[in-house]
Amino acid sequence: MDLFEAAPVAPRRTTGSPRQRSWPRETISGWQDDLAFQGLRSAYSESGGIARGDVVDRLCAARGRTAFIGVADLLADEDIFGWEWDNSLWVPMFQFEPTDMSLRPAPRRVRAVLGHEFDGWAVSTWFVEPHEWLARHRPVDLLESNLRAILQAARADHLVGAE
Repeated sequence: MDLFEAAPVAPRRTTGSPRQRSWPRETISGWQDDLAFQGLRSAYSESGGIARGDVVDRLCAARGRTAFIGVADLLADEDIFGWEWDNSLWVPMFQFEPTDMSLRPAPRRVRAVLGHEFDGWAVSTWFVEPHEWLARHRPVDLLESNLRAILQAARADHLVGAE
């Protein structure tokens, strides 16, 4: 298994009626259930995948990053983003350089523009859903080629989220 590949997650067994959704099928934002989690996992598969927070901590330590600054500190300072799911913290790995686990500046800049109105789940889905301002491209796919357009889209969404 690749270090960046998270272990398979089996759907949780729940009782009661399944949740109904009131938004288009192609979106994964707004609701957190097993299907949405698997959708997010799949959406990040081509950009480095996702990993549990403890795995990210071990990767950082193995690549020489200080053990004193862990994932929890990076999340608290909003240097990175992620979300809690099924009693684990999950982090999209495109935020790190794979060779040394240093933080990539582009995701940090976009996260800062989106602001506090977007929680970790919302930021994570924002990066992988097609965006109208980006000609229906996913922001994660354009980070290297068109950061300026992504920042403009994030500013627009920040203004809408702040209202």
